[in-house]
Amino acid sequence: AAIWYAIQVPKEIADRQDKIALFEKRLTCYEMLETQRLLYFSIKNEDKIDLIKSGVALAYGADCFYDFNKINFPILVDKISNQCTQMSFLFDGIKYKEANELAVAFGAFISTLYSADKEKVYAAKKIYIKKLDDFIDKHIEEMSKCLFVSKS
Repeated sequence: AAIWYAIQVPKEIADRQDKIALFEKRLTCYEMLETQRLLYFSIKNEDKIDLIKSGVALAYGADCFYDFNKINFPILVDKISNQCTQMSFLFDGIKYKEANELAVAFGAFISTLYSADKEKVYAAKKIYIKKLDDFIDKHIEEMSKCLFVSKS
């Protein structure tokens, strides 16, 4: 009995630590998706480039309307891409391809905001909004359920 107990206690502790680590990684991805959802609502019906830029800047940490160029978007896009990739491993039902397509659409949309071509911005925004809308409709509920950590 003592040997069994000596094996079980560390195993239970390790299992609990694995659940906590998994929860933390899932929460990071979920929070990223929630930020993208807030961005979605602020830009989906917006046609003015400056207001689209301000929505992006505010969603990703700028202090005010005019701070779009102060955000390091290449690093942000890389971070979003990594988190999207992780989602396919952390959540059942999310395929790598669809998570990657969301990341690519986000990156393409952000990169067009640096150009002066409004048509490219609108086209990239439309693709990004559609990918995000489809992804959220398909996965947000299941992702929310995965964030619960049981005591056992």
